[in-house]
Amino acid sequence: MSDSRILALHLRRILRRLIDFVEHTARAKHPDVKGLTREGFVKIFLKENLPSLVEYKTGEILDQNDDRSGQLDIILQSALSPRINLYDDIQITLADFVLAVIEVKSTLTTGEKDSGLHSALETIRKVKKLKRTHQVRYLSPELNEEWEHPNTPCVLFAYNGPTIKTMVDKLQELYRN
Repeated sequence: MSDSRILALHLRRILRRLIDFVEHTARAKHPDVKGLTREGFVKIFLKENLPSLVEYKTGEILDQNDDRSGQLDIILQSALSPRINLYDDIQITLADFVLAVIEVKSTLTTGEKDSGLHSALETIRKVKKLKRTHQVRYLSPELNEEWEHPNTPCVLFAYNGPTIKTMVDKLQELYRN
């Protein structure tokens, strides 16, 4: 069996687990409880699929000017990075040591100013504004090249949400204004 076939099977298994998990956590009624359990599942996914040298925490990011990101669902960083532990997996992470940020939404709404999409994009905007002395560097063995990301990469992960077309239309509308 080829490597790509094994990877495809693995990703389909993960998708089935995600769907099962969403159905199971739908029993919770309070949005904070749903959110915490779904963040927890993303952390389980990361634990099972990322190298052990990458850690994932929650908390906020602090930059060289003492500017802060606000509360973030998941912060990825090297296990060798310095950190300011607050409690359990909650910490303040120094901007130069952040590999990426993941925001998790149980349901991504696209309504007006109070939508999940609007709040997620506002959080991402705050992260992108933070000053880094060192950029995140990526190596592409396939292309035999290296490139740097100018600010902290951010991912928005939603369990439920709009169609792709609705999402594209809403993003275009937001960025036109």
